[in-house]
Amino acid sequence: MDLDSGESGQQADPASLPRPALWPEPPTGQAPVPIRGRQDENAEARAHVRSAYVGVALMCVGLVLVSVGAVARTWLPAALGLAVGVAGLVVALRSRVMEAATVGEEVRGD
Repeated sequence: MDLDSGESGQQADPASLPRPALWPEPPTGQAPVPIRGRQDENAEARAHVRSAYVGVALMCVGLVLVSVGAVARTWLPAALGLAVGVAGLVVALRSRVMEAATVGEEVRGD
């Protein structure tokens, strides 16, 4: 919608908006239901996602510790940060962090 076109600003009916192919069709006469997770996602997949978050959090803590060591010009926080960051990387890789982001999605050419 062009803001300078002078249109009245009315919004389209949400049921008439285009949806990605992975979204189910809403029941007749009802608005689309928002997605709250992947279809057929099991508890094991959710556990992998949680451990991926832990791995990324550990890498962030490691980065902060390395930064503190660099600013303070001491090797102890930097070495500790490096160890924590590597531990976070291992946890994230073992949790298959990238698989959780791509499983079930189709690659489409435009």
